[in-house]
Amino acid sequence: MNDASVPTLGPDPALALTALSAGVAALLDTMDSAVTVWDGQLRCLYANASAARMLERPVQELLGHALAEVMGEERFFAYRAERAAVLAGQTVQFEWQVQRSDGLRTRRVRLLPRRLEDGRQDGFIALTDDLTEARALRQAVEALAAGEEKFRALADSLPVGVNHSDARSRNTYTNARWRETTGLSHEQSLGEGWKDLVHPDDREAVFQQWQGTAAAGGEFEMAVRMLRPGGEVRHIVGRARPLRGADGAITGYVGTNEDVTERLAAERGLRESQAFLDRVGRLANVGGWEVLLPQAELRWSDQTCRIHDRPCGHRPTLAEATAYYPPEAGEVITAAMRRTARDGTPFDLVLPLRTALGR
Repeated sequence: MNDASVPTLGPDPALALTALSAGVAALLDTMDSAVTVWDGQLRCLYANASAARMLERPVQELLGHALAEVMGEERFFAYRAERAAVLAGQTVQFEWQVQRSDGLRTRRVRLLPRRLEDGRQDGFIALTDDLTEARALRQAVEALAAGEEKFRALADSLPVGVNHSDARSRNTYTNARWRETTGLSHEQSLGEGWKDLVHPDDREAVFQQWQGTAAAGGEFEMAVRMLRPGGEVRHIVGRARPLRGADGAITGYVGTNEDVTERLAAERGLRESQAFLDRVGRLANVGGWEVLLPQAELRWSDQTCRIHDRPCGHRPTLAEATAYYPPEAGEVITAAMRRTARDGTPFDLVLPLRTALGR
C-alpha cells in the first residue's frame, strides 16, 4: 500500500477527525485490520473497532494516549528502530507476538507515514492484522504433509483448537484446545460427534454451507453457535481447509475453531451500556460531552445532540459548539475549559444557549 491510498488527516486534528468520523470511520470499523493513527508527538488520534478489540481497551482509552503507554515501555523500546524508520518517511512492516487474555497472538504490523495536506509528515498510520488462526491452519496443513507425528506435535502447541478429519468429515484427531472449547473428551471428539455440537437452530445453515464448500473443494469459514454437553452456548468461528492426494482428490480436512464468546459479550455489553445511558439521558434531559486532548476533539452524547437540535452522532468542532452560546457566554465557557485543560479545575456553569433550529 502506498501513501496515496491511505486516508490523510488535515493540519487541524479536530476538524480532520470530525470529517474522518463522518466518512471513512464507518468503513474502517467494518475491517478486520486494526487501524490506528498517531501524530508527531506519538499520541493516538484515531482507532477503529478492531484496534480496540486487539488491544483489549475501549477506543476512549486509546485516543489522546501516548504510544509508549499503549504499547508498554518495554515493547516501545524494543521497536524503536521501526518507529524511527517510519518517522523518517519509510514504510515499515514487521511481525510481533503479544500475550492476550485468550493466549499468545501473532500479528503483522505495517507502519505508513502520515502526510498532512501540505505534504509534511506528522506521525504515522499503523495497520495491524492478526495472523494467529490463518497461520495455525497453514502450519497444521504443512505439518500434516510432513507426517502425522509432526502434525500432532505442532497442533498441541497452538493456541487455537485444531482438528483433522477424513474425506467424509469424520474427526480423526483433535488437539487439547479443541476439546477444551467444545467440552468433549478425546473419545467423544472423534468421528461425527462434532455435528451434535452445532446449535439446533443453526444446523441446517451450517451443514448446507459445509456441503457446498466441500463440493466446490474450497475453504470453509463460518460463525457458529456451539452447544456444549452441559447446555452452555458458545460462539465459535470455524475454519477448514481441504487436503488433497497426489491425484488431486480430497483426502480430508484440517480445521481450526476460535472461541469468540467473551469478545461478543463485551461488545454487546458496551452497546447495552451506551443504550442505557442514552435512555437515562433522554428521560432526565441531560446530555454528556467530552474533549479529547491534545487534539481537541469534541464528542457529544446522542442526548446532547438532541438538546442542540442536531442529528444523533453529530461531531461538532469546538468552534461550532461555542457558537451555540451568545458571545459573552462563549467566552465564559472557553475560559473555563482552558482552566480545566491546564490544571484540572472543574466547572459548573448555567449559560444561555440557542440551538441549531433557533430555540
